[in-house]
Amino acid sequence: MVEVSIVADCDDLSLLKVSELAFGAIKSVQQVMSFHDTQSELSQINQVAYLKPVQVSEAMYLVLKFAQDLHYHSGGVFDVSVAPCLIRDGLLPSNHMPSDFSMDLSVMVLSNNTVFFQKPLLLDLGGIAKGYAVDLALQCIEYELSGSLQQASVNAGGDLKVYNWENYSTLVPDTNKSMHQLTMRNAAIATSSSYYLDGNSAIYDTTQGQAIEMPQTVSVFSDRCMIADALTKVAAQVGSSHPVFDHFEAEVFLL
Repeated sequence: MVEVSIVADCDDLSLLKVSELAFGAIKSVQQVMSFHDTQSELSQINQVAYLKPVQVSEAMYLVLKFAQDLHYHSGGVFDVSVAPCLIRDGLLPSNHMPSDFSMDLSVMVLSNNTVFFQKPLLLDLGGIAKGYAVDLALQCIEYELSGSLQQASVNAGGDLKVYNWENYSTLVPDTNKSMHQLTMRNAAIATSSSYYLDGNSAIYDTTQGQAIEMPQTVSVFSDRCMIADALTKVAAQVGSSHPVFDHFEAEVFLL
């Protein structure tokens, strides 16, 4: 569920029009980066990129480049080639499983808006694309209402970004589903928790190929929701003390 909230010095019809554009931006990311959609750009990459370089859209290249950078700076903790584990455990459909696959994003080569896998990979962007979609939607709102925008937020199931975020508060659930009010410490926050999976986790240790235990809810503040979204997967595995958080100027909050 995605919620868009806009306060601006303009008429209601204009607000509705801009909100529809924001939802359209999110839908465009869904169409490009969905693992579940066999016709998405991500599905085509998973099917072909280990055979030959694949030309990709600007949005896909941006997300893959950041995923690659975070894989490097996290020492491999963040790895979007985790899809085989999710398929095995019934969390993703087995749409296009190659006969032999790797779980190591270091074999992904990006160059001139193309992607190539040196070995077969299955990428799942569920841990990063939602944050990117939230960033894109809020960017759309800011552009369309430049000069009249007072406050705006886009909340996609725990991935939240706010325009005029200072003193803005949001509610974050702990693993027992109790809600806690947090004051925003940057423009974006993303939260990962095990409460919606009855204590189980959808975050995987790719070195072991197993879901990790999540005794705490993990929230990350950043200036971009894509960064916050991806870093929750790192924080869930390594806690709040890791050089990667300083590198991306992010702050971790544990409940």
